[in-house]
Amino acid sequence: MTKRRSLYMVGSASTIDHLPPEIWLCISKLLKTSDLHNLCLINRRLYITVTTDAIWKKRCYDRWINQETLDILTGNDCDPIPVSQWYSYYLQRAKWERKMFSLLQELTEETNPQYFREKYLHILQFRQYKLATFLHRIINQGYIPEERPLDLITYANNLLKNIRHRYVFPLFYPTNATELKNLNSMASRDAEMVYLRLSAIDTAFHDLLDAREFVFSGIYSDLLQKYKKIEEFLKLRPVTRVSKLISISTDYLDCFSQPNDTVHETNNRDPERELHREDFMLLRVYSRESRGYKTIILAIIQAIAKRFNVESYLARDHLVVLEPEFPDGQAFVTINEDYQPYIFNREDLISVWSSNFPHTVNFESMALPALLEPMSIQHLLTEFFRELLRCKPRPFEGYPDRAHALRDMFPYGKVEVPRDVIMYFSFIYDLFDGMFESGMTSLRGQILRDLLNYVNANNFGDLNIIIGQNALKEPNDCWSNKRDYVLLDDDNKIGYFYKDIETDDTLCALNQYEVDGKIFVTTIDILGEIRVRLAEGLMPFQGDCDMLWKSFSCVVSRTDWGLFFKGYDEEKHRMQLSSYIEEKLFNLLDDEQPLYHL
Repeated sequence: MTKRRSLYMVGSASTIDHLPPEIWLCISKLLKTSDLHNLCLINRRLYITVTTDAIWKKRCYDRWINQETLDILTGNDCDPIPVSQWYSYYLQRAKWERKMFSLLQELTEETNPQYFREKYLHILQFRQYKLATFLHRIINQGYIPEERPLDLITYANNLLKNIRHRYVFPLFYPTNATELKNLNSMASRDAEMVYLRLSAIDTAFHDLLDAREFVFSGIYSDLLQKYKKIEEFLKLRPVTRVSKLISISTDYLDCFSQPNDTVHETNNRDPERELHREDFMLLRVYSRESRGYKTIILAIIQAIAKRFNVESYLARDHLVVLEPEFPDGQAFVTINEDYQPYIFNREDLISVWSSNFPHTVNFESMALPALLEPMSIQHLLTEFFRELLRCKPRPFEGYPDRAHALRDMFPYGKVEVPRDVIMYFSFIYDLFDGMFESGMTSLRGQILRDLLNYVNANNFGDLNIIIGQNALKEPNDCWSNKRDYVLLDDDNKIGYFYKDIETDDTLCALNQYEVDGKIFVTTIDILGEIRVRLAEGLMPFQGDCDMLWKSFSCVVSRTDWGLFFKGYDEEKHRMQLSSYIEEKLFNLLDDEQPLYHL
């Protein structure tokens, strides 16, 4: 008979597996998940003790459920939260994630365009909320040598963008009258949700969600400090609640005030406000990375007020609050030229606006109804795409201060809203808008074909959203083939850092070639932009390459660097080529012209 092996505590006759559950709960907080799994294998008593819900429920919440609850878009697609058996839940999801990670690794090693396409679309077939949570954690962990290569993070970024885009495209083309009615209701009664879905255009969407929750949680905490119970605050009349909520919100959002760094005066004129694309991405406003636009500020006020039982709807220039104690049962919130929100009643509204009309009666009967008409989805989208997103990007100075400037300017989003993403969605919106205005014609069919080809070339995963399946079969026509546009020859000069003599930008070389006696170098910068430059305008980077890489590694992991590189080689002080690029170089013909030395 085998003698049972026990673990004895020092100075005690009791075994460690007889410790009370509350002690094990404290111990478990200090142990890794793998340690707890190993403890489960010692004996049955420890298995029962270590697999209790008290230990594993928190780990499940920290790893998955908290993020899924925070995710305002995919949260509605989640499975019911279990009430027990949390250890089994953890094991099942961890097993699923190991499978997903294996599929991602296969994707990074695939060199056949057709197989790459099939594997990419296969991953997108899994449950969206689980996949989004998994991909976000991969991206958030960032580049880890040998564990999280750069190419794997790049593909995870693109997959997560596809998941996000499925909440943007349905705003463009309601398929029936019921969907259009629901979208119009959302635009006026819950405008923040429309802006949230539009903000999914932003590649930093997932990272910015916690900023929104911070604002809402902070407002709620401040109210609890001023009122013993939240019910006391809810007894106030709606307009008073809105007024106090606006006052509290300014402590968490500085988008209501005029920024000093973007104000300039010309010949004693009133200060003018310079606007950038980031001002129109809602979550950038929540995270204080942007100052906001009037309609977006009203949408934020509406969302905050809605949490405290204030009914309202968004008109073109006003937030109309239902206030029984006001004449006609309405109060109005608007944003003045200094971006300050203020509240007034109907009489004040008529007094301000009727000055532009010779007769007040004409204003009340003709202009006022149009002024207070609920915001439609078409008007909101038109404003967003044709007026807001066409603004210029926020400027920043040259590199190496460039990486530090990015982190200071965008502490949550890491980078600005990418220009190519803005152009992508603006073009798609314009095409959809033109197609539906012109009706069903042969020209519309051709436009739709051109649109699908454009989407396929830039982000082929989005075709699943627009038409339900990947109908276009050209395997070589997709965004990943940017890596094929760069002609490669020899890896001896690929992946090294260079400095632009004129701008001080630090760049990474992708290839070199000679035309008419001049040497050109294809380079990629930290935002992933690929450009061809004259070799005479570049010089090898003279600083510490290891420190340089550390300064911008968190930025380039969100760009297309992973199409060419899988990481950084600390021994050679250069970037490591991805599997795809290595195979391309391996298959090159021996008689091709080699790269030239700078």
